[in-house]
Amino acid sequence: MSTLSVDIETKQGMVVCVVENLSLRQSDMSFAGTLSLQYLGTIVSESLPQDLRVALEEYRELIDEQVFSLLDTARERVLSFGIVARFRPGGQTSKILDLQRNNRSVLLVLAK
Repeated sequence: MSTLSVDIETKQGMVVCVVENLSLRQSDMSFAGTLSLQYLGTIVSESLPQDLRVALEEYRELIDEQVFSLLDTARERVLSFGIVARFRPGGQTSKILDLQRNNRSVLLVLAK
C-alpha cells in the first residue's frame, strides 16, 4: 500500500521540502474563500531557502503566541514565495493556501 506524499516546490521547480504520510484531516472546507482540503504529514527532507525558513518560523511563532492580528500578513509572506504542492505519485500540482511547520510535522491546506 502506497502512502500519499507531496513535494513542496518553488515556482522555479526546486523541491524545498518532501512531506510523506499525508492524511486528510478535513475535506470540502472553505479557507480564505476557496474550497480546500487540509492535510497533516511528516517532513522527511527539506532544503528551505533561508528567507522562506524565517518566514515559516515567524508564522509559527505568531500562531503559538495567538497574535491573530498579524497572522494573515505572516501567511501571505510565506505564500509570496510561490510554493506549490506536487503529489507523488501522479505529479498533479495544487496551490498551497496555508503551510504550517512545527518540527517535523506539517499542516497543509491545498486548493481543491
